[in-house]
Amino acid sequence: MRAISFVSLLCLFMGVFCSSWNTKDGVLKLLSPTKSLKTGSEKRFDELNTFTEIDSSLEDTLVVQFTCAIDDEAAVPHQAHIVFSDKKKPSISIVYPVKVKGNGDAVLKLPLSELPSEIVQSEDGLLSTLMIGSFGDASPSSISLGSLVFDSGSLPAFNAKTSTEAVTSPQPTILHTFAAPPKAANKFLSLLFSLAVAAVFVVLIGVWMQFSSKTSVYSVSSSSLGHFLFFISLATAEGLLFFYWTSLTIFQFIRYSVFILIAFVISAKLL
Repeated sequence: MRAISFVSLLCLFMGVFCSSWNTKDGVLKLLSPTKSLKTGSEKRFDELNTFTEIDSSLEDTLVVQFTCAIDDEAAVPHQAHIVFSDKKKPSISIVYPVKVKGNGDAVLKLPLSELPSEIVQSEDGLLSTLMIGSFGDASPSSISLGSLVFDSGSLPAFNAKTSTEAVTSPQPTILHTFAAPPKAANKFLSLLFSLAVAAVFVVLIGVWMQFSSKTSVYSVSSSSLGHFLFFISLATAEGLLFFYWTSLTIFQFIRYSVFILIAFVISAKLL
């Protein structure tokens, strides 16, 4: 019994390990602009290989129908897509996903006019490959669907600017200007405000001197250090306003104003 059980488990393991994705009832065909089937264009997957050439036109519609399966049992894969690539330059390719229903049936209807102009210009044909894969133990599969061959006379003129080489080549440097450079203050206005500040400062000194002479009884004149510190603070405040107008930002102005305010408070206590 143990030998039979071991053989059964081994066969089951080998069956799971060797399972792979495949297709059933796979058909490829071309539809003309009138949606009628082109003569001789319908082929089964087992009739197609890498060397099979299918005469095509950009006015045709490619139809690929098949059923996804694991060991001939219908299943739904995580990925199913068809890759169109240049035979000589496989890097020039494009991928189209295939919609798969819950019962494993899949179909892709692709107007060939939607293919990039760079791909259809291939002189060796456009290789079509169906790829099916999923998570799990089943191995993915790759099925060749032949080569689409286009008549060069019916192809549109190829614009080299859309080629991969042109797109990936170095481009001109783009210089971004996120903010305009700061403008210098108007010299005439700066001079005018400077004179106004100086005039006000002189007037303040004169008024203070008049006030000081009349209030000597309150010992204001005897506080020489308080007077000196007050005048220095006042001059510094006026200078700070001048520099705020010409070069300082509002945050710098506030930061420096804190120190001047402290000096004003100290001078007031000394008066």
